Amino acid sequence: MTAMDDGWHYGPDGEPVRGFLEGTAFQPDDTRDHMDAWGSVHPENLKDCGPCRSSAALTD
Repeated sequence: MTAMDDGWHYGPDGEPVRGFLEGTAFQPDDTRDHMDAWGSVHPENLKDCGPCRSSAALTD
């Protein structure tokens, strides 16, 4: 398992940000899978996951 700072998540502006932030989807470095905001594993890259990308976007 990788350290939780060895990866990235989407920040509220939609830009990739290094490290782990609770409540966000997380893509560890050098892996194909990512975890959604609830810790479930998704079998694809975070950049390609529509539900996780859309949940990272700010809403009014």
